[in-house]
Amino acid sequence: MTALIEIVRHEIGKRLPMFALDHKTRSLLRWLKPVVEKNIERLCYLDYARALAVHADKVADISTRMDEMVACASSHFSVLFAANFDEEYVASVVRFRNIEIESSLGARSRLSIAMRLLEPIALVLARKNRFSPAGMARDMEIVGRVFTLDINTTIALEQQKLSDDGAARQIRLAEGAADFQTKMRELNQAVYDSSDRFLKSADRASQMSEAAAHETAEVSSAARRTQESAAVTASATEELSMAAAEIGSTMERNRDIAVRGVADALRLSANVESLGAGANQIGSVVGLIAAIAAQTNLLALNAAIEAARAGPAGRGFAVIAGEVKALAGQTELATRDISAQISALQAIANGSILEVKSISATIREMETEMRSISELASKQSAATALIYGDAAEVSTIAEGTMTSAGIVKNAVGILHETTGQARDLAKQLRLTSVELDSDIGDFVGWLAIT
Repeated sequence: MTALIEIVRHEIGKRLPMFALDHKTRSLLRWLKPVVEKNIERLCYLDYARALAVHADKVADISTRMDEMVACASSHFSVLFAANFDEEYVASVVRFRNIEIESSLGARSRLSIAMRLLEPIALVLARKNRFSPAGMARDMEIVGRVFTLDINTTIALEQQKLSDDGAARQIRLAEGAADFQTKMRELNQAVYDSSDRFLKSADRASQMSEAAAHETAEVSSAARRTQESAAVTASATEELSMAAAEIGSTMERNRDIAVRGVADALRLSANVESLGAGANQIGSVVGLIAAIAAQTNLLALNAAIEAARAGPAGRGFAVIAGEVKALAGQTELATRDISAQISALQAIANGSILEVKSISATIREMETEMRSISELASKQSAATALIYGDAAEVSTIAEGTMTSAGIVKNAVGILHETTGQARDLAKQLRLTSVELDSDIGDFVGWLAIT
């Protein structure tokens, strides 16, 4: 308020010398003051009612403040025609200006009221100067000057307010643009960081899928070796069965056959132990594949979370992450099945080792106990038949392991391809982030110019 009063003082002080309001001029204004006070209230009501009717869509609702506005306007014109142009006039200008701004009427209402006042003033001056037209013109010119001084001061104040409002709006706009730029760049940086983390995760997933492919090949190779070992075991048991039949037909060759049986049993034991070792190795590889599948599942979950954070730009990758997770789940189920089969294989191998040890002991007893050769030969024949069946089962399990390894290999291939697509998506997201940052800078620059 203090600053506004200083501005009003400055505007009035600047204009007073230009309007040459000397003592004689001020005396005329004071002489007209009763005429103004007599008519001003009625004229104000008429003018404000007309403004409300004509400009209802452009001005505030002044019907509830009509009396307040009329009182303010009446007081101002009374002070104006007091012609002192002192602090009372300054305060009146400030009050009247505030009323005009709040009502959205502006200086036009003051001009309209002044024009209405000219009629009763002219009538009085006409009587005063009925024999002097020049005096009439001079007096009306003085009244016009004082109205012009008052209205020009008001217009200058309005222009100053518009300028101040424009500057304040520009400051608010600049501050808002700066805040917008900061927030958008923070968001953009978060998107860039997320894409970077996602790209690194995709690289790790790609490396793991390559490792899984390598391990799957190892599983397939181990299963093939197991199948070959089972074939060797079947062949050895068949030979052992033939030897037992020959022992039953001739006692003379029992000792030689027993010796060969011991050698065959030792080879069989070594083969079965090799089979058990191969099964253990397959179990280790399958365990690694299960761990890789679990890690892939976790990576897919992390990727889905990152895609959700990315908002609409990450929806496509969320679908891909879901597919990767489903593939990881299928891999995990396959490895569980393989693990179960390997466990059965190991159990069979362990049982076979025990059986082979039993056969070896039996054959050694045959060397010292020739009397029970026939009985031992019968037992040996039955045992070898069992071993032959176990070897066939091991071969079947190994074949199933190879098939499962092929399924895992295909799943790993799909995972590798999906990871490549995810990496491309992350790179595109990073490029989009850089372009968005540039667009934000251009937009804020445009706001600053505007």
